[in-house]
Amino acid sequence: LIEGTQGIISTLDDSWGTVGAANSEKGEKDVKFVGQLHTNFGGLPKSKHANFLTPKFANDKEFIIIHYAGEVRYTANEFVDKNVETLSSELQTLGLSSNVPLIHSIFASTTPTITPSTRSAIRGVSISSQFRSSLQTLIADLEQTMPHYIRCFKPNSIKAKNQFDSNEVLRQMRYAGMMETIRIRKQGYGHRENHDNFYDRYHILADAEGIEPLVEELCHRLKVGKEDVQIGHSKIFIRDGLREMLDTLVFLKTRHSARVIRRFGRMVAQRRASNVLTAWARFRLHMIKQNRMKRAATKIVATRLMAKERRKYRAVLKCVKILQSHQRRLIAKRIVRKIRDPYGDLSFQELVTLQKEEQELLDKAVQKADFVTAAEIEARMPSLLEVLEQKRPLTRDIIESKIAAVQQKMDDAMARKAYVECAAHQIEMDKLKPLRKEFPTLDELLEEVKEAEEDVADAAKRKDYVAAATAKRKLDDAKRRYSELKASEEGGDVEVKEGAENTKEEEEEEEEETKGNNRFGITCRAVLEIQLSQCIMEVATSIKNKQFQKAQEMQQDIDELEQLKVQFP
Repeated sequence: LIEGTQGIISTLDDSWGTVGAANSEKGEKDVKFVGQLHTNFGGLPKSKHANFLTPKFANDKEFIIIHYAGEVRYTANEFVDKNVETLSSELQTLGLSSNVPLIHSIFASTTPTITPSTRSAIRGVSISSQFRSSLQTLIADLEQTMPHYIRCFKPNSIKAKNQFDSNEVLRQMRYAGMMETIRIRKQGYGHRENHDNFYDRYHILADAEGIEPLVEELCHRLKVGKEDVQIGHSKIFIRDGLREMLDTLVFLKTRHSARVIRRFGRMVAQRRASNVLTAWARFRLHMIKQNRMKRAATKIVATRLMAKERRKYRAVLKCVKILQSHQRRLIAKRIVRKIRDPYGDLSFQELVTLQKEEQELLDKAVQKADFVTAAEIEARMPSLLEVLEQKRPLTRDIIESKIAAVQQKMDDAMARKAYVECAAHQIEMDKLKPLRKEFPTLDELLEEVKEAEEDVADAAKRKDYVAAATAKRKLDDAKRRYSELKASEEGGDVEVKEGAENTKEEEEEEEEETKGNNRFGITCRAVLEIQLSQCIMEVATSIKNKQFQKAQEMQQDIDELEQLKVQFP
C-alpha cells in the first residue's frame, strides 16, 4: 500500500512527474493524486485494499489508512508541490565537484543515497523517495541493534505549559500501543528476557543445564510458585518482586566471589612478592660474593703482573747498567789510547800531511829564532815519525827490498859464522815472505783472477753452491785488488786503506753481536714450512741470476730452518 510498485509513494512521484502545465492550479495536482489512489486501492462500498478506505463525503482530497493504532484520515493539501526537490541535480553535481572543502561537505550531506530515475534526472530525487530511502536505512540499522523506546506524549495541542488534555493523552497512548503494555504490567510479569540472557545472568545461582532446570531450581530455593515465572517460546516472564530478589542474590553472589578472588589474588600477590624478595636477596648476596671474588681475583692478577713487570724492569735495568758500563769502558779505553798514542786515529796520508805541517812550523820557528817553539816541535817529531813508519803502507817493492836486506844480513852472518844472528834473520825472513801473497804483482793477480773464475764455473757445474759462493767472493776480491794495483801503478799514487789496524782486543769489543736461537720469528710449524719454501725459491732465483753470495746465505738460512723442525714438531 505504501512502498509497492503502485503504492502511495510511487503514485505521488508519478503525479509530480506527469504534471506538465507550469501554471496549473495547485489543488488540481492533489486531486489527481488522490483520485489515482482511490482508483488503485479504494472503492465504494468496499475498498480494494484492506487497510485503505475511501471517505463517503469529500473524497476528492481525502483518503483513510488503517494503521496498527487505528484509522487516520489524510487531507492532500499541496502534497505534490511539497514532494518536489527544490535543489536541482546539476547544482548538486557542481557542488560535489567543488575544490573548497566546506562547499563539498555541505553538498555531500544533502546528496540523496538513492540513484534518481531517468525521468527525474533533471529535477532530482523527490522528497518521498528520499524519506523512503532514509526509512529503509533506519530499519536496517534497527535490525542490527536492540532498540529501547521512550514514549513521549503531547499534553495539549496548543503547546501551552501546565495544561493537560486527558483525551488527547489517552488517544496518543492508545495509538502507541501503551494500553496493551499496561495490561501486561497489571498482570505482574513486568520483566521479559530472552532465554540465553536469563541463563547467562542467573546460572551462577544454581547448577543446572538448560533453562527449565534452572527455573525449577531457583523456584525451589526461593520457595516461590511457578505462577511467578512463565517460560515462553523465546522469552521468560518474571514478576518484579522475583526479579529484584534474583538481582539481589546475583549481586551478593558476585560480591562474595569477588571477595574470594580478591583474597586469593592478595595471597598470590603476597606469595609472589615474597618469592621476588627472597630471589632478590639471594641474587644480591650472590652478586656481593661474586664482586668480592672478582675484586680479589683482580688484585691477585694485578699483584702477579706487577711482580712480573718488576722482574722485567729489574732485568732491563741490569742490562742497561751493563751496557752503560761497557760503553764507559770503551770510552775510557779510547781516551787512554788517545793519551798513549795521540796519532793512533790518523791514517797514513793524514800523518804525512801532519808531518809536513810540523816541519813547516819548525822551519818558521827557526827562521824567527823562536827556539822554545822549535824545541817543542822537535820533541814531538820522533814519535810522529815512528808512528808514520809503522803505518806506512807496504808495497811489493818495499817487501822485496826488505827481503833483500834481510838476505844480505843473513849472508854476512853466515860468512862470519854468527849462527845466532842467522836464526833471528831467518825468523824475520819467514815473516816477510808470506807478505808477498798479500801484495802480489799484476801478473800474479791476473792469474789469481783466472783461477777464481775457473773455480766458480766448476762449483756451479757441480751445483756446490757453498763452494761457488766462496769462489765468487775470492774472484771479486782478486778483481778489486787487481784494479787497485793497476790504478796505483798508472796514477803514481798508492791508495792507502783508511784507518789504522786495530788491536786484537779492540776488534773483539767492536765485533760483539748477539745470536738468538730463533731469529726468524717462528711461532709454529706452519710458519716454519712457509718460511722454508720461500727460502728454497729464493735460492733457485739467486742461482738463476748467478748471485752465488746470496744463494750461499739463503742455503745457511735453510740449514738453520731445518734444525728448527725439532723445536716445532
